[in-house]
Order: sequence, then structure tokens, then C-alpha cells
Amino acid sequence: MHRHRINAYVLLLGLLAGAGPLHAGELVINFDAGSPPTMYAGRHGEAQGIYPAILRRAFERMGEKVAIQARPFNRLMAEFLDGRSAVGSLVHSPSRDLSGDFSSPYFTENVAVYYDAGRWSGFRYADPASLKGYRVGVIRGWSYGAAFDQLRHEGGVEVEEVESDAQNFSKLACGRLDFVLAPELAGKKLLAQPRYAGIVAAPNYLVSVGINLAINKQAAQRELLRRFDSAIAEMRQRREIESIVTAELQRAPLRNERPSCAKPQ
Repeated sequence: MHRHRINAYVLLLGLLAGAGPLHAGELVINFDAGSPPTMYAGRHGEAQGIYPAILRRAFERMGEKVAIQARPFNRLMAEFLDGRSAVGSLVHSPSRDLSGDFSSPYFTENVAVYYDAGRWSGFRYADPASLKGYRVGVIRGWSYGAAFDQLRHEGGVEVEEVESDAQNFSKLACGRLDFVLAPELAGKKLLAQPRYAGIVAAPNYLVSVGINLAINKQAAQRELLRRFDSAIAEMRQRREIESIVTAELQRAPLRNERPSCAKPQ
């Protein structure tokens, strides 16, 4: 009996510890640490970029104190799934919907297909099936819409994962990838660098996805998400989101990923 009581007590302590900051009065919100200009880690590890700036303003309007952090994507998802933190920039997927409650989209992210125009002068991108049989660079852990995710699941494309868009563009410039999938805002920032001359975006997007705030269902924060949606609606009416995007695009750093064209060992 004593052993069962001790085990039950230890289990209870574990559950309380696992509940983490979501139940401590201050919501912790994580963002990907390596995706400028939309989200990235600042000098001291704090989350910077368009998405964190939008959420900071929204929660200021709500009068809610939050801790906004930058994390590698895999760690970000692990902390979301075990209830330790929310995610400030998550795309809906059936599996994620099982674990989290989502806000309405507060931003639409257009994902483009990038390639070397000289190498693929005759290429015409129509839809994800156009990428079948090619080497495609993506960010580790990201979803790129149902159509591409299904093509990937079926083995229709050879996917290579990295931690940042800058790494993918470096590989593309060296011919180590055929195509790269990247948010349009990140792509424009990178293409401003002379080292990526000749790389272009296909005229039509791979996908346009809604960016959402997601909180683990165990936290029971649907009312907070409703208030967040209202704050975002007010910001749109006042054109605050447009102002934030303009300011953050100017502030975001360029990633100095020099193309390394040596073949990996």
C-alpha cells in the first residue's frame, strides 16, 4: 500500500511539473529561432521578427503578460506537445489539431518555390506535382501544405532538411539542391544578396498558409485565444500589422551563409 501511495505521489508531482508555465500565470510562447525576417533569435536569445512583434503588440492590447522566446523547431514542438509552452506561429495540420487549440490566422504566409533560372530555364512550376523526382530543400519539421506533405510522404520528392532558409539558399546556389521551398518574405530578403544572383521564385506560390497561435489543449485557454483574435482584428483595422511588417523587414539581419560548394563527406 505504501509503495502504491508513493508511486501515486511521484506521478502527481510529475504531472504538476509537466504543466509548466502554462499554469503559472504567465503564458510562454515559443517561436522558431532561425527563420528571419518572420521569426529568429536575437542577440540574447529573445524572439525577434514579424510574428513575435505582432504577438507582443496583441498581448499588450489584451493586458496580458507573456514570455516570448526563440527555440529550435524540434524543441519548440516538444515543449508544445508536453504542455510547457505555446507556439506563436503554427500551421494547422490534422495531427497538430489533436494536441492544440488554435487562434484564427493572424498572418498569411506565402511559400514560394525557388530555383536557379539558368539551370532550369525550361522549368514551369504548376503545382506540387511539378517537383516530383527532384531534390527539394525544406526546413526541418515544417509543414508545406497538404499537397506537398502528401507527395513527400509517398516518396515522390527527395527532401533535404536544414535549420534555416539561408542554408537552403546556399545549397541551391551550389547546385546541391534542385529547388527550395521558402516563405516569400525570407526569399526576398535573401535574393537581395549578390551571391544569389540567378535564383528566382516561381510566379505562383506552392501554398499560402495561415499562421496561428496554438496552445496545448490541456491548458484550457480558448477564451484567451478568442480575446487574442479580437485584438488582432483591432490591429488590422488600425493597420498596425502593416506597420509592424515594414519595421521588422528593415530590422531583420541578413544571414551570412556563404555558399559552401564542397560535397559533403
